[in-house]
Parts: sequence; structure tokens; C-alpha cells
Amino acid sequence: MTPRPLPRLISRERLDSLYSFHMMSRRQRIEFEILDCALNRVPEGHHSEGYSTAVIVFLKRLRLLFPDVETREFKEACKGLALQNAIQISFPSTGGYRTYRGGVNDDVEFFDAKVVRLKSASGSHGYFRELGALIEVPGLKPDPAKAKQ
Repeated sequence: MTPRPLPRLISRERLDSLYSFHMMSRRQRIEFEILDCALNRVPEGHHSEGYSTAVIVFLKRLRLLFPDVETREFKEACKGLALQNAIQISFPSTGGYRTYRGGVNDDVEFFDAKVVRLKSASGSHGYFRELGALIEVPGLKPDPAKAKQ
């Protein structure tokens, strides 16, 4: 009887690529946290205003995930979400709150704002679901087939 040939070894990199899946980037995780607040953390009876927060308070939330997160990173993520119509941002301005529209004056006032309101928009739910599918749950191995959908 002839012995069977030994199975060919697969490198760790090749094995990882066989089971690769899309992982959430840092920016996407920050966007997920912002959307979670805009969609799920609005106090009862305040839905027309959205989720109101001081920037430093929201940064404390983000620092549980990313200890080195900076204000600019949070505000850039908010700005990106607003420009893709996933959230509406408003901030204090002369005469009350003003909605971020993406102009130069908006950028200056928004980046100086100490308080922001995050409100859901038409693209909120879809993008939130898309990001939620990328979250890694500790101890749970992602299904590569689902990640590629």
C-alpha cells in the first residue's frame, strides 16, 4: 500500500484571504455612532429637534472606542453624513439654530460650534443598516458570504 501524499500547507495570508470579509473602518464606526444617536437616542417628544449634544460629550462616547479621537474627526464624519443625506446637522447661529448645508460659511460656523443637533434624514436608515452589517461582535465569527453581499 502506498502512503497518501501529505496535504499541501496553506499560508496564513492565503487562509485569511479565503475567509476575508469587509471590516468596518474607523471612520465608518464613528459614522455608525453618530447615526445611532440620530436614530435611536432622541429623547421622547424631541424628534423634531433631533439628538442634541455638546461636542465634548459626544467625544467622550467616541473615546470609549478610539481614545485618540479628535474633534475634527467627529465633525468631518458629521459633515460627510450630512453631504450624503444620512443626517441633518444643525448648530447654534445668530438668531437660533441653523441647518448645515455645506457652504464655506457653514463649514466655519459648524467647526466652531460647541453644540450640535443630529437629526435623521432620508438616507439614515439605509446607511445605518449597511454599517451595522460590518460591525464585528466579539466572539462571533462573521459569515464571509453575508459580508460580500
